[in-house]
Amino acid sequence: MPPEVRYIFRYRDGAEECVDIHHDASGTLIVPPTFEPPDWTALECEQCSHCPLNARQNPRCPVAVNIALVCADRPLGESHTPVSLRVVTPQREYRIETTVQRAMSALLGLAGALSSCPYTRPLRAMALSHLPVATERESLVRMTSLHLLSQYIRQQQDPSVAVSLDDLPQVYKDLATLNHGMARRLRHVKGTDAALNAIVLLDILSRDIRIELDQAVPRLGEYLGMTPTGQD
Repeated sequence: MPPEVRYIFRYRDGAEECVDIHHDASGTLIVPPTFEPPDWTALECEQCSHCPLNARQNPRCPVAVNIALVCADRPLGESHTPVSLRVVTPQREYRIETTVQRAMSALLGLAGALSSCPYTRPLRAMALSHLPVATERESLVRMTSLHLLSQYIRQQQDPSVAVSLDDLPQVYKDLATLNHGMARRLRHVKGTDAALNAIVLLDILSRDIRIELDQAVPRLGEYLGMTPTGQD
């Protein structure tokens, strides 16, 4: 079965590494039954401080398992190694000149969003319309748009639901806590320089969006062609 997303890392010496992403209809990453998760994926290994899961029902951290699967001891290179990244989906193909850590940040962000972790669930729709190595503005536009759409759909079912962005800062605060926990996990693993720095980049992005949400949303009005209040 062809993958829903394929990441192809091409290095200056001509070598290539390929990572295939398969997910089911609900948007959950398919983990092969033969895959044996490493010890650091155990739920209680550096478990996130806000994690609602318990080890009896969930012995493995779902985000950690997905990250372990897509990394799978692949020699993807050091953090700042230049790489020509191709991301192929059934609908289109992206080509980006970047570094290993930025490419892995996009890949690990996708893997996390396709997990059953309750804190990455708000990212599921973004993962199903994946935009690799997105800019801060692209991420903000996509997240706010999809968040408002989900609120609108919920309001059709329950008129008491408010269509607003008021709870979005908490979403990013929870993601920041998750990123910190994942970074602690990865410090237990040898040879994870690029993966660790990729998580750091994800954390910086979520932190910047959370801090600047109130300032950034009005600027998006200009992006949408709207005249700022008080101007003709």
